[in-house]
Amino acid sequence: MTLEDYQQTGGLESAVAQSAEAVYGRLDPHQQGVARALFLRLARAAPEGGDTAAPAARADLAGVDDSAGQIIEAFVQARLIMVSDSTAEISHEALLLAWPTLRGWLDESRSQRLLLDRLRVVATEWAPRGEKSYLYRGSQLAAAVQAADPRTSGPAVANLVGPSEREFIAASIRAEKRRRATRHAVRGGFVAFTVCLALVAVFALHSRNASVKQRNAAIAALLVNESRTLADVDPLNARLYALAAQELAPSSASAQQAVRNAAAQRLLAMPTTANAWISTVALSKDGRTAAFGGFRTDGGRPLVGVVDIGSGKTSLHDQDQVPRSLVIDSAGTVLADGKDGRLRDAVKGTVLKSVAEDGVVSAGGKWVLVRHADTVRLIDAGDGSARGTAVKAPGAIAVSDDGTTLAVRQKDGSVAVVDVPSGKAERRIAAFGQKDSPVALSPDGRMAAVVRTDPSDESGKSEAVRLVDTADGRVLDTFTDTAAGVISCIVFSADGLRIAAGTWAPSGSGGGDGGHLAVWDLTPGRVTASTSVQMEDSFVEFSHDGRLLVGAGRTGAVLSEPMKHRTHSLDLDGMPFRRAAFSADATRVAVLAWGGEPYTQRVHIWDLDGLSTRRHRVIELPRGDRTEFNSIALSGDGLRLAVGGMLVPQGNGFLRVWSLGSRTPEPVGRNLTGAKGQATRVALSPDGRFAAMVIRPGAASSSALSFWDVSRQKAAGAPVDAHGEVSASAADPANARFAMADASGQIRIWSMRDGTEITAGPLRTGTDVTALGFGADGRTLAVGSNTGEGQFWDTASEARIGNPVAVAPDTVEALAFTADGKQLAAATADGRVRRVAAEFLLDTESVLCRQVGSHMTRAWWSTHITGGPGPSTAALVCR
Repeated sequence: MTLEDYQQTGGLESAVAQSAEAVYGRLDPHQQGVARALFLRLARAAPEGGDTAAPAARADLAGVDDSAGQIIEAFVQARLIMVSDSTAEISHEALLLAWPTLRGWLDESRSQRLLLDRLRVVATEWAPRGEKSYLYRGSQLAAAVQAADPRTSGPAVANLVGPSEREFIAASIRAEKRRRATRHAVRGGFVAFTVCLALVAVFALHSRNASVKQRNAAIAALLVNESRTLADVDPLNARLYALAAQELAPSSASAQQAVRNAAAQRLLAMPTTANAWISTVALSKDGRTAAFGGFRTDGGRPLVGVVDIGSGKTSLHDQDQVPRSLVIDSAGTVLADGKDGRLRDAVKGTVLKSVAEDGVVSAGGKWVLVRHADTVRLIDAGDGSARGTAVKAPGAIAVSDDGTTLAVRQKDGSVAVVDVPSGKAERRIAAFGQKDSPVALSPDGRMAAVVRTDPSDESGKSEAVRLVDTADGRVLDTFTDTAAGVISCIVFSADGLRIAAGTWAPSGSGGGDGGHLAVWDLTPGRVTASTSVQMEDSFVEFSHDGRLLVGAGRTGAVLSEPMKHRTHSLDLDGMPFRRAAFSADATRVAVLAWGGEPYTQRVHIWDLDGLSTRRHRVIELPRGDRTEFNSIALSGDGLRLAVGGMLVPQGNGFLRVWSLGSRTPEPVGRNLTGAKGQATRVALSPDGRFAAMVIRPGAASSSALSFWDVSRQKAAGAPVDAHGEVSASAADPANARFAMADASGQIRIWSMRDGTEITAGPLRTGTDVTALGFGADGRTLAVGSNTGEGQFWDTASEARIGNPVAVAPDTVEALAFTADGKQLAAATADGRVRRVAAEFLLDTESVLCRQVGSHMTRAWWSTHITGGPGPSTAALVCR
């Protein structure tokens, strides 16, 4: 291209841009909005980037607005759009880049247009035959519905959705509703049919006694699969199928895993809302009753629905007006706050009291949020007095139960956490959602539920709700709404353990079937307690029951009982703390220390009675010019001690074992010597007969793992490659097993008896593992990471239980389950010990039975387990 050609092209781009802006400037504001919608229809977003001109049917363009023809003609006269009898298209491709106004429209709507382009293709393929397999569902449907709604995507983008696409969305919503409405019959029928096929095969191959067991196992396997499939769309039946599988095959690892997974699920219920569009929602103090307000889709009459979450029963009550907010008081009465400023009993219809007409009653019923322009004032609902100062509130707002904290949406979608007495924003939660997207505060103000109502990303996946720590902005959990609709409201229960959200189906979506209600249980994996500890470095060790913690003090070691805020100093003769280990019953602790001049290495052993120390013994280790010790372990019974390190002249890793059964510790055999390097980790089996040792050759080398028969003083199997540096390890307190995590976040479990790998394949955590901890029976493995995330794994099925949980804002350094197994203790790099709720791992059947309430009945069993055991079996479940 010559310079003259280049200048001529630049001149053309400038001319078309000026001409387009001139035509656009002569339009009134309404026509300018229509022009934007028209030009978006005349361009296509290329998946690899950029935009291209694309013809559009004139009939489709005319359907955008009555003024569309007039506007198109204005751009035709300026030679910017050319038309034929049936189509219209942009005259100059250069206009897509040269006209800044159009460029801005295209850039900000790019992801939505890509989504709608895909929708257009699928709808076109679906239209001739109406094939059900083309229909959208789940998050993909939710994204399409939101894009079709002008309230979430804007009128210009919503206008890109033509009649055929809207018909496709409406059909998808109807199919989704039918799937949910007929879940019991369809799923039950499917399971029953498949079960019958399984029974034919089983009875043909085995005798009656054997076939009954095989039959039950086959049915249980199907139920496990169904439970997994339904987890995000029908949480009630997902739990019921898991319980039934456990009842039929109690020894099945997959059935046990299904029950634990179901108990860990936070999506608790999606009860029917009887074709209501929901604008407000409330939960009772215990979270067992939900109420929703809105209007019927068949006529638009205002209503309030009351749902018993345990039984799933819903009662509907017509109202004179759509409630602005709902409250369920301590007596269980549902109170509706109307736009006339009166608070009514939503069931009886009686007026109870008046509140400010321009105010909205808070979720807890204690406060009235009164808006004036872009400010909000907090009023005590009891005596009408004002609390604090007026706060600038451009968007959605929520208040804590004690009235000290406000969550205020900002224009950019972020949330300001405001101290009510001072009126100052103390913290900011990152943008998620839009200015008017709902937000809720837990009663104590420590958590915020932040909703996103804008369309999903291009992958079709969408986080609908984020649970955020208001102190540091950490995302504690995310919930994906799996049904169509836009979340219009969200609320915490008064105990802070459940949240509920309601939706409406967006206009233009064909969503005459209405919105839905979802309830989440926040109990599994919730941090229940937190306390600070004074330790000088990260090398801390829990007792096996998580009650005691030992670590470095300013001088010597510190033995702590964190949850009781008690500490006891351990004298190390002036040497610094290095490593420590407990016996299984926490009646003995051993501490490795070295340092001083001349260089000295010692192990201090204390017998314990709680924090009180009794007998104290010392093992003088060989001099530092011959050995370097770096790791320590006690057997579960506390009768054997292992210390690992490196033999200095040879450079080999080794471990040495002592017997602690007599008054004076006695060596057990010789040094057990492994590969070149430092023994950075050692472990003993519960009875001390077997040992594991991790040897790290150097910073850039992969560690080696070896196992030893201590009693016979020989290797138990050949050394194995640890697949990189070992970042965390743990010994099973109930079995001779050793778990280790490598630098890629993969966990393997080995038998100490013969050095064989027990796991069929690595447990892939997807995170940088920094701590591991077994449950008392070895069935559960807790995992901590450098991001403060926690995970639970079932060692039998080798599968993760539920989703990761947020433990801390920083690295998890040590983990241990409490003696009753109902909580997990975690020591973290921010100097705190936290307790995490883990009851769902231990007493899963009871947890599930509390969640499903009265749904597990003989009638349910007969309907869904047809062909299997008789309905009397149901009496054994949730009894």
